[in-house]
Amino acid sequence: MSPTRTLARLRVAAVALAVAVPALAIPAFGSATAAASTACTVTVTPSSNFRAAVNSGANGSVVCFAAGVYRVTAPLAPRQGQTLRGEPGAVLSGAVAVDSWAASGARYVAHGYLPAAYSDGGVCESTTSNDCRLAETLRVNGRLLSRASSAATVTASSYYADYDTNDIYLGVAPAPGQAELSRTRIGIQSSSSDVVVEGFTIEGFASLYQRGAVMVCGPRWTVQNNVVRWNHNVGIQLALSDDARILSNTIDSNGETGVSQWKSTGVVISGNTISNNNTDGYWIADGQSGGIKFAESTALFSKNVVAANKGVGVWADSYTYGITIDQNVIRDNDADGVRFEISKNGVISDNQISDNALHLGRTSGTSLYSGGGVNISNASQVSISGNSISGNLNGIALQDRNRKAAPSGESYHLADVSVTANTVDMHDGGATGVVQNSGITDIVTANNLRFNANRYLLASTVDKRFYQVGGALTFAQWQSTQDSTGSVRRYSEATPTPTPSTTAPTPTPTPDPSTTPPTPTPTPDPSTTPPTPDPTSTTPTPDPSTTTPPTSVPTTTPPTSVPTTTPPTSVPTTTPPTSVPTPKPTLPTISLTGGKVTDTFARRVSKGWGSTHGHAWTNKAQQLRASGNRGVAALSRGVWLDNTLQGIRKTNVTLTSRHRVLGTIGGTGTYLSLDARVIAKNVQYQGTVRVLPNGKISAIIYRLNHGAARIIGTEVFLGTRFSTGSPIAASFSVKGTYPTALSMTVVHGSGAGSAVRVTAKDSTPALQHSGGVGVTQGLSSRARASEKVQVRYDRFIVAY
Repeated sequence: MSPTRTLARLRVAAVALAVAVPALAIPAFGSATAAASTACTVTVTPSSNFRAAVNSGANGSVVCFAAGVYRVTAPLAPRQGQTLRGEPGAVLSGAVAVDSWAASGARYVAHGYLPAAYSDGGVCESTTSNDCRLAETLRVNGRLLSRASSAATVTASSYYADYDTNDIYLGVAPAPGQAELSRTRIGIQSSSSDVVVEGFTIEGFASLYQRGAVMVCGPRWTVQNNVVRWNHNVGIQLALSDDARILSNTIDSNGETGVSQWKSTGVVISGNTISNNNTDGYWIADGQSGGIKFAESTALFSKNVVAANKGVGVWADSYTYGITIDQNVIRDNDADGVRFEISKNGVISDNQISDNALHLGRTSGTSLYSGGGVNISNASQVSISGNSISGNLNGIALQDRNRKAAPSGESYHLADVSVTANTVDMHDGGATGVVQNSGITDIVTANNLRFNANRYLLASTVDKRFYQVGGALTFAQWQSTQDSTGSVRRYSEATPTPTPSTTAPTPTPTPDPSTTPPTPTPTPDPSTTPPTPDPTSTTPTPDPSTTTPPTSVPTTTPPTSVPTTTPPTSVPTTTPPTSVPTPKPTLPTISLTGGKVTDTFARRVSKGWGSTHGHAWTNKAQQLRASGNRGVAALSRGVWLDNTLQGIRKTNVTLTSRHRVLGTIGGTGTYLSLDARVIAKNVQYQGTVRVLPNGKISAIIYRLNHGAARIIGTEVFLGTRFSTGSPIAASFSVKGTYPTALSMTVVHGSGAGSAVRVTAKDSTPALQHSGGVGVTQGLSSRARASEKVQVRYDRFIVAY
């Protein structure tokens, strides 16, 4: 990656570089470490002059934004010490509604919404088009449309923007209020210090290359508990922002990169779901695209989910000099899981890094130069320890390339790298080791590259999966020159590692149907992590799954017989039984009768599900219909549909459904959620059934709180396997406050393993009161375009 290309748009002023890594406090997972919440100084509404309340407000004031959509036409510029606080449902939008459609032959055209033609930077994945450089994107009913090559080629799912004539073309006229064009460049930007931005959904900004919807340009900012999505280039950009804190956000489905950091020291980024980024077609394998990228900075990046990003998951590039990447879930990103490049003083520890670099796009390859789970390139003083690395294109790749010297004249080479106590699973392919094309043939010994006490899993212990500059080696050969204290096992002999429940990515809570949590970039694709985080990577939006748990609930097999002592033959005896019957465990059950409201979908509705018992289903999307005693949801790749039943707000409630899934499931699966205590789209509890492409079924409980989606407890798998069209029953109970008791039951088939129940308790303040009810369903954005699913509900019951 060219340092000039990386920094070209962000050259502001030179700063001194220090090699020492500052001591950084690690916040608790998902915590926000800003000062305790203070009372609102002023509360604004969408119809008020909210920009003036911020830009002209007093230093240290707290500006609260009531629920609603705030159309931002110029950046909000917070003052020193100011807090911008979004109340539940507050949305900062850079989009404009496009309602003036007129018929033009077989198409529809809207005039006057585009800016004058312009040029922007960036490298696109396509080699024949630079469309990724166009920042104005069109969404209809929340769904990102693809960009057609001409007005004549538009379809129902694509549009064409003619900047010369200022016309937008569609194949189908949208209903009023459904079409939105991203238009304003930046949502929030200031060089003031000690600013707090919290609680918003920040979406629809047409940010240019290496610019963010949120521009953090002053010291000691805190950006926490936001959903940052659907922006053209970067979600959150840090520049000259020492000691900033980026905490518990869902950063999902942005056009190129989730988070970017430049010339900022002492930064902490923790508890976020970064998923499904690079929706606008930037170069996947290199470029700038992916989850997060650092340059000329120091930071602690800890306890995040980076999932399903179409690029590198976590990337330290161009003269970073103290980045710690610790305790993250990094999964399903299209390029490297972690790339540490042209930098010094790195720590990569205790991460779960899985299924990365499998979709490299136009520059794809399979060698160690192509990357993998962890890719160290021309970097020095790096420690890689305690990571679980599995299913990636390659395991750990150390590269020394022939690169130009830095602008300072310093040369960057691979040196002083320690790889210790990692578990590296390469049973389905890939390699680990050292390669070079810099001409330093003795680089391993001359530059102190050390592998120690690592555990490798291979399909065969004699496979040549290791590289030591000269060529491919078996483990025995590798151990004679490297990793003398390491070990190897056949994959079939290895014991699965349980999935830690605290870091599992989730679908994105407020998903972009065209792309990640949770993800979760989240109800987060999340492609981890959460992941889920896009999942790239996701995630989290948090589009929301990590290392696959065991396929069944562990049980202890009772003994087949009870030992007995044979009595003397002269004493009459009764022959003891050869075994003691073991009572069958009682499986959870679900009742499909009763309830205050029972919807059997006995009606015909073409868009949406209509009404039942005087309560209307809110979502009228064309992918939803009711007919033949079924509520049907048609899902394609990355489509997420939430549907709330109006007029029901309860604290104690039990939701029950029976549904069938038909079609081809892809990616990380189909997610079917029962939604309770719905305060807002991204504030609710969800009891979720996940159906994987291999037929596994699991039960999960999620908490969504202003975009910070988290699994509560753990994901538990049934012992039965799904087949298309087979019925699945689910019941989600939510009761009490401080704590709330949650219980999710899933039943499929009969017999052992056919039912599971997951329970949890939670005391999140935002969810300790009544809320709405509904359902959410989605298909992973990692599915293929040809993989489509239809969900058919024949019953939905609300009991309270």
